[in-house]
Amino acid sequence: MDENADFEKSMTGRARVRALPLWEGPEPVASVSWSRAAAVFAVFARARPGVDEAVVAGAVATLHTALAPTRVGPVVGEYVRMESHKARSIADVHGARPAPGRGVDAIERALHHAETCGTDLRPYRQWTQIKAIEAALQRVHGIYREQAAQDFAALWADEHVTGWWRQVSLTACARIADLGLQRATPAAGYGGHPGIAALRDVGRAALLYTALADPQPSGPGEAVPPEGHDLVERRE
Repeated sequence: MDENADFEKSMTGRARVRALPLWEGPEPVASVSWSRAAAVFAVFARARPGVDEAVVAGAVATLHTALAPTRVGPVVGEYVRMESHKARSIADVHGARPAPGRGVDAIERALHHAETCGTDLRPYRQWTQIKAIEAALQRVHGIYREQAAQDFAALWADEHVTGWWRQVSLTACARIADLGLQRATPAAGYGGHPGIAALRDVGRAALLYTALADPQPSGPGEAVPPEGHDLVERRE
């Protein structure tokens, strides 16, 4: 009976992990660089034999690669700015009563719709990159859970880790927005094409998350390490 109860509790906990595990705090926290978050994890690891810092560093390096910015032309840039302004107008209306999940729900609905819109999006480079970002976020979050085990909640709630993950989430959504909207500019003439319309909706949902999670946007922060092996070097 106890084993069944433990199993059900474990499965309930897993069910609460989102497909896109972005930061969902009720109030914005200060952005923190990866080096500070890595230092917290290094202290955590030293107190627990068997925790593998290199595995975490490798996952973060992959995330860093997935979030690397790409140049966009002036038409796309202006379109993203216009859509971002719309998203912030929506966020201003709902700012006092943040939407459940602070916009994560909207992104997940948009991603699910894109997966099931009846059009194969795999030929689109932008969709491939969006999926790479999604997979990299899942992997980092999953490895943190795996390495921290029963202490995951306390580690993930540390202000340095939380601040870093919030900045990672904002960076990821900025990239997803750019990618989703690149093929959906009015100049591209997407019309009623369901695949391109789905990508547009993913981009808009990512902008809404950013507007809700970052009501007073500042300059970009260091979301991920400048060198993927930064944490490994610290241990050595």
